[in-house]
Amino acid sequence: MTDIRLDRTFWPVGHGAFYTERFYDHKDGRIFTAIYDCGSGRRWGRTLNGSNDASPKVVRQMIEDFIPTQKDPNGNIVKDIDVAFVSHLHVDHINGLPSLLPRIKKMVLPQLSKCRLLEAFLYNAIPEEVRTGELSVEAIEDERQVDVESEVQTFVLRLARGEVESTVQVVTNNERPAELIELERLDRDITNGSEIRVPLSPAYNAFWIYKPVDVDACSDDKRKDIIAALQAYVTDGKIVNANDDIDWNKVQKAVLKAGLKAIIAIYEQVFGIKVSSQHNNYSMPVYSGPDEFRVAPFAVRYTDVHVETIDAYGYMHCWHEINPHRFHGVQAPLGIRCKMLSCLYMGDFNTKFDEKFTQLKNILGVYYNLIGLQQVPHHFSDGNHRPELYKGPLFAFGNISSSRDKSFSVAIVDDILNQGCNPLIITKEHRTIVKFEYEITLF
Repeated sequence: MTDIRLDRTFWPVGHGAFYTERFYDHKDGRIFTAIYDCGSGRRWGRTLNGSNDASPKVVRQMIEDFIPTQKDPNGNIVKDIDVAFVSHLHVDHINGLPSLLPRIKKMVLPQLSKCRLLEAFLYNAIPEEVRTGELSVEAIEDERQVDVESEVQTFVLRLARGEVESTVQVVTNNERPAELIELERLDRDITNGSEIRVPLSPAYNAFWIYKPVDVDACSDDKRKDIIAALQAYVTDGKIVNANDDIDWNKVQKAVLKAGLKAIIAIYEQVFGIKVSSQHNNYSMPVYSGPDEFRVAPFAVRYTDVHVETIDAYGYMHCWHEINPHRFHGVQAPLGIRCKMLSCLYMGDFNTKFDEKFTQLKNILGVYYNLIGLQQVPHHFSDGNHRPELYKGPLFAFGNISSSRDKSFSVAIVDDILNQGCNPLIITKEHRTIVKFEYEITLF
C-alpha cells in the first residue's frame, strides 16, 4: 500500500483561468505537474463595472507561489511543468503562458486551424473595455488602441508560424482512431478523443488520464471572409499565397492599418455577433481523473477541501456528509472517491448548442458520469450555460472578477444548487484561493 497526494488549485486571477494539478509520492517527491490555461483579463484594479483582474505581475507571482522557478547548474531554466493544456487562444486564458514557455515540457492545444488563429488575433486586438461594452464603438477616439504587438499577440503569431516547440494539437482525423498514449511519448499531434496517460505508480499499475476534447470547429468560410476583409488594407501583395499559406506579417500590418473600429466591424461581420457579447468560437475541454477502467481501483483515504476566502456569492452548500468550513479542511467519505478525484475543465466551451454538447458527452464516454468537479464555462456566463452540466458533479467552480462582473449570472448559481451541485466562485477581489488536497491510497 502506498499514498500519493494530489494538490488541485483554482487560482484567483479574476476574469480568466489558471488551474493547476500537482502530484507527489509518499516521500513528498514530485511525480508530475499539469496546468490548464494561464491567463487573466486586462481590467486591472477597480473599474466601473466592478472588475478586478490580476495584472501580469500578479499572475507571474501566482505561478511562482505554485512552483518557484528553478535553474540547473548551467543556469538553464528547469522544465518542471510536465503538460500544459490550452483551452483556446483568447487573451484572458493565455496571457500568462509566454513567461511559462521555458518551463513547459509539452503544450496541448486544440487544432490550430487558420480560422482559429485569425479569430484569436482579431479578438485579442480589441481592448477589453470594448468587448465588455464599457466603451462603445462610437466613443473610440484613438484608433491605435488596436493590439498587434503585445506578448499575447506575439505568442499567437509564433504558434501560427510553428515557432513554439513541444506543441501537440488535438486534431479530427477520421482515418486514425483515438488512442491511449503515454505522456512521455506525446511527441506528435493526437486524434480527438485520445487519452493521455501518466504513470502515478508503475509498481501498483496506477495511472492518471487526461482526455482533451475538441468539437468547437471554426469553418473555412470564415477564414476566407477574414482574409478578404483584411486584404483591403494590404497594398504589397496577397495575404495568402498560391499554396494557401498565410503571410502573418501582412496580417499584422493589415490589422494595424485598418485601425480599431474597422477590426471591430470585421469581427462582427464575420461572426455575426456583437463584440460586447464576449463571443467564444471554440474551446477545448479536458477531463482529468484516475484510469479506473484498465487497472486496479483507487481508494481515497480522505479528501481535504481548503477554502481560504469565500466571496459574497462563493459558498458551498452542504452535500451529504461534507460540511465545509472556512479556513478548515473537511473529511470526505470513501464512497465518493472517483467523484472527488475527477474534474472536467471547460474553458469557454459553449454548452448551449445541443449538437456540440452531445459530441462532448459521446467523446468522453464513460468518463462523463465520473465527473466530480465541473468548471462552469465562460466565467458563469449565461451565454455558455446549461443546467444539465451539474446533475452529476459535486462541485462547480469558475473564475470571475467580482460579483459585479458583467459576464457573471447569479441565476446560474441557482441552477447549480437546484441540480444538487455546490458552487465555488473564485475571485480576485478577496484573493479567493480554492485548493483541494487529496490523499490517494493505492492497493
